[in-house]
Amino acid sequence: MNSGKVVFGVLAGAAVGALVGLLLTSDKINLKELTTKASDFADDLKERFSGLQEDVTDKINTATDTARDFAANGKSKLEDTGKDLKNFASKQYSPQV
Repeated sequence: MNSGKVVFGVLAGAAVGALVGLLLTSDKINLKELTTKASDFADDLKERFSGLQEDVTDKINTATDTARDFAANGKSKLEDTGKDLKNFASKQYSPQV
């Protein structure tokens, strides 16, 4: 399951829970106030989720770049070691005249 979907599900559940709590605890709340509060809460959730999504995307991109650099450096070192071994072997086993 996508972690973004999990986070969104948790936030949506919190929003529903908050709305149910408002309905059960306040006898004087009217529909307009409820709609306004729900809209404000939804806007706040969207903003937070967007920020979280951007942070996660940035961290994934940074990790991916780091892994690519690490792999490239490792490949280069492996190739250099292979060349060194070939040179060493050719010097050790070449016929001397």
